[in-house]
Amino acid sequence: MEVLFEDKDIIVVKKEAGIATQTAKCGEKDLVSEIKGYLYDKSAGNGEPYLGVIHRLDQPVEGILAFAKNPSASKNLSEQVREGQMTKEYRAVVCGRVEPGIHTLVDYLKKDAKSNTSIVTSVKEKNAKRAELAYQLCPGERSVQGANSIQEELHLVKIDLYTGRHHQIRVQMAHVGIPLLGDRKYGKPVEGYHGGVNLCACRLALKHPGTMEKLEFTICPTNLQMYSEI
Repeated sequence: MEVLFEDKDIIVVKKEAGIATQTAKCGEKDLVSEIKGYLYDKSAGNGEPYLGVIHRLDQPVEGILAFAKNPSASKNLSEQVREGQMTKEYRAVVCGRVEPGIHTLVDYLKKDAKSNTSIVTSVKEKNAKRAELAYQLCPGERSVQGANSIQEELHLVKIDLYTGRHHQIRVQMAHVGIPLLGDRKYGKPVEGYHGGVNLCACRLALKHPGTMEKLEFTICPTNLQMYSEI
């Protein structure tokens, strides 16, 4: 865990790929427990610290997350999420052809808790939730085939996430035929590649819940190694 920003109201951290944001599984490491331990140590053991979970990232995904350190900040940040005021930008390596231009996807997703998966379904389906994102090729991006023995066309894309549904980016990108490299749950095994899901939440912008100052955080993805090696 890397702390990007902290004050009395919020803490913003970089989550590593492979660690759950929050889990109920006994003995499994998760980011929320790690942050609470960090805050507990800073307070010299003065009681369990408050930590409001505002948004999450899938376990295989690297990226930036903001947490609230008091109920007032939690309420404000949650409202920003609901009203679309929190900006989330991702980078991903996808398999398949990507046409130039900005592409907007609007689908309805339904989660299956038993299999821990989501599917694109009809708006009329019970418990279906609206999901929206936009994606485009990153500036200067080019098609790559056969890199490092991978016989697959790869592209680096920028994704702007407008809603925060379960596995949203992975489900929607796979649904239009360009699954994320390494995503075996929604995509397909790619010959020559044995790494994780190539997705990073690399930029987060929000208003500070106390001062209303606009804060922006960015990181350089480290889990997109396959593309950086091309």
